[in-house]
Amino acid sequence: MTEPYLLAFGPARQAFLDDVFALAQATGGEARLVGGVVRNALLANHHGLSFAADQDLDLAVSLPITRFAEAARDAGFSVYDTGLAHGTVTLRQQGQSAEITQLRTDTETDGRHARILPTDSWAEDAKRRDFTINALYLDASGQLFDPVGGLADLQAWRLRFVGDPARRLREDHLRSLRALRFLATYPDLVMAEADRAAIAVHTHLLPNLSAERIASELNRLMAGPAARSVLLYAAELHLDHILFDAPFRTDALTHDAVASVWGALSFAARLSFCLPPGARASAGPRLRLSRSDSRYLEQADRPADPAVRDILLGEGWARSAYRLGPAAGLQALDQALDTGQILTAARLRQIVFFQPPPCPVKGRDIVHHYRLEGTAVGLRLAALEQLWVDTDFTLSADQLLALYDKNKSITSS
Repeated sequence: MTEPYLLAFGPARQAFLDDVFALAQATGGEARLVGGVVRNALLANHHGLSFAADQDLDLAVSLPITRFAEAARDAGFSVYDTGLAHGTVTLRQQGQSAEITQLRTDTETDGRHARILPTDSWAEDAKRRDFTINALYLDASGQLFDPVGGLADLQAWRLRFVGDPARRLREDHLRSLRALRFLATYPDLVMAEADRAAIAVHTHLLPNLSAERIASELNRLMAGPAARSVLLYAAELHLDHILFDAPFRTDALTHDAVASVWGALSFAARLSFCLPPGARASAGPRLRLSRSDSRYLEQADRPADPAVRDILLGEGWARSAYRLGPAAGLQALDQALDTGQILTAARLRQIVFFQPPPCPVKGRDIVHHYRLEGTAVGLRLAALEQLWVDTDFTLSADQLLALYDKNKSITSS
């Protein structure tokens, strides 16, 4: 027996897991941790990566899922039929939760859904999984079960499909994008040419999937430490044209200034940095993004006032950034790429993270000072806001009102 792997869970989570393990045994079967939580624990053990003790828990059980669910309810767990057609339920108890799936094989697939057949074989269950490093199981005592060589691959930083890559990709079309996500998340991972070649042949199947699944996987990919280099690889696979009918901007993805802000950008902002003007707004409905993300992408596709954008890389950058709003960083990049002007990492960080103070003059100040009402209040407020921007956001309310009155007096005379 090999040395057990001890996962660094907190007391409440470990007690919850112990109860799940005990329940499976008492019901006549066995439960084992599987998937991401095992992979991440082994990465921490063998490569020194951090291990998040609060990450999602996935377990496989060698029991009919209906029998296990009934026993769990009798034992006081809250049980939710989150995927009963695929042999999956979710257990919750005292703030802890886990997804439990019966051992199974996938008998028929269409690239999106699978017909399943229950099994009592851990080895057969492993064969239907995507990557060898995700087909590792840990039992209640911390003993590792490795039916497809996942541990050796993990130790060697190797990403490998379980069995025949083409078959795995036909079973679930999303696996090509998931492979790229793993490469982006773990920069040291390498993938064999045979696996890469299989991905290249199957990326054209991605549009058959739901937009929500593609968006979720893309979001996680773009959050990875190696995201920009993997997106360049995705462009080589023509994944950009397949998903967006437009090329990724390789000049943007390789720009040093972009590297300095990428980690702080939202998913919608990262998408807009990748896509050329004219292809950003359509990304929202293509991926069925939220209303706020779609609005951002629409704004990112809207041509900026040339007079405003022209000074974005100069000394008046703050005034332009205020006018352009959340898309100012993207407009700065567009300006640099379109004109050949220099955009430094420091300047792009200034623009992306720019947060001006609120305008000190409010509508009530206009009413009190000028005795205006109705639409006249809004018009005067807009004029004062413009003056506040032109003076680099430095004036107080009294100073702003005084300067506006002075300028108006000079103009009148």
